[in-house]
Amino acid sequence: MSVEPAINWQFHKTPGLIDPRARFTRTGAARSVGRTGLIRAVPANTGRWQHHPVTGVCEGLLIEPQRNNLLLRSEELDTAPWSAANLTVTANATTAPDGTTTADTLTATAAGGKLAQAVTITAGRGIAFVVFVKAAASGFAVLELSDGSNTIQVWFNLVSGAVGTHTAGAGTLLYSAKTIEAHGAGWYRCAIEATSTTVTAIAASIGPAAADNTPPASTNSIHAWGAQLEAEATLTNPTSYNPTTTASVTRGADNLYLDVDTRWFNPSEGTMIFEYVNRIVPVQTGGSALVYGGFGLTFNDTFYLSRFTTGQLVLNTRSGGNGYSAITRPFSFANAVTFRMAIAWANLDSAFCLDGGTVSGHALCPLPATPARIAIGAAPWSEPSASSLANATCRAFQYFPRRLSNALLQTLTAP
Repeated sequence: MSVEPAINWQFHKTPGLIDPRARFTRTGAARSVGRTGLIRAVPANTGRWQHHPVTGVCEGLLIEPQRNNLLLRSEELDTAPWSAANLTVTANATTAPDGTTTADTLTATAAGGKLAQAVTITAGRGIAFVVFVKAAASGFAVLELSDGSNTIQVWFNLVSGAVGTHTAGAGTLLYSAKTIEAHGAGWYRCAIEATSTTVTAIAASIGPAAADNTPPASTNSIHAWGAQLEAEATLTNPTSYNPTTTASVTRGADNLYLDVDTRWFNPSEGTMIFEYVNRIVPVQTGGSALVYGGFGLTFNDTFYLSRFTTGQLVLNTRSGGNGYSAITRPFSFANAVTFRMAIAWANLDSAFCLDGGTVSGHALCPLPATPARIAIGAAPWSEPSASSLANATCRAFQYFPRRLSNALLQTLTAP
């Protein structure tokens, strides 16, 4: 390589280390998976290093938007406003995914046994309902969302770790996605995503089952912990666990910015390499809600990479409010997959490369007049940003003060 990076952040290799020249902020504590596989609390304004819950391998720096867990008593399933129908809850029956003895056992006492909580959302939101679940006497869990008229049910196999049957919903509540993620010691984080239209009341329920597509029956039982429901206008997926007690809790966004410095930043040309691990639940709903990074000052004076639709990445350029160009690339947003992206710029020459593939270019590229800051996983035109974040784990970031060749862009992003 003829040009060395001026910035070379390898987050997956240096857990706990953020360049002291950068600014990392987040209001309030947040959770991530530590090296031992347990969920841990991380203080405010401190980066969260995400480890694979089973292997313990460091995946990088977790960057998520601001989110609100609407379910109360997320770890106290025997307490109101949770309501049990044909089901009993045995509190603090076993070890939870954070290592504490706070997980409960749900045992059906008759057909259709389930535990439910109702929440109020803004109409027209995407909804994500997530619970940590472990097999007990039964090997399946049933998660349900209902708006009073329409219902979605999803079965999860807690023995094989596979998603089961789901119902599509109807009318104002429609199924979007289902995911199961292993968390070690027999625990799985099970998730439903749905889209709503005019409804404002949603009930989230969980129950035990003996088999796929089978309703709960007497003596069926499972362990459960860490319930969460998020409802956002630009919902992309359930985010990290956000515990609650008597009130819903908002977790602040993770923001990482670096002021440009003429001693190492070249405003006339350059290259950035981003490496991310997609969150376990893929992008499903919402608009251009994911920004993977770039540089600039305001929305009319920026160069950044984002998700344009649910199936495309796009490189956007603006300068002084004048001119706009975009390079788009189809992308599947597959679960838990590592992907590498390069963006490069020079006068009338921008380029984008994904995973070593063909380099796409644009010859009408206006460069930002005021490249004040670099943003990693956040919007460069807004500091701090609450919603337009990568919602992924950043493995690495590199900045080169030269527009690297197309061949080198392919080499640096190759899987």
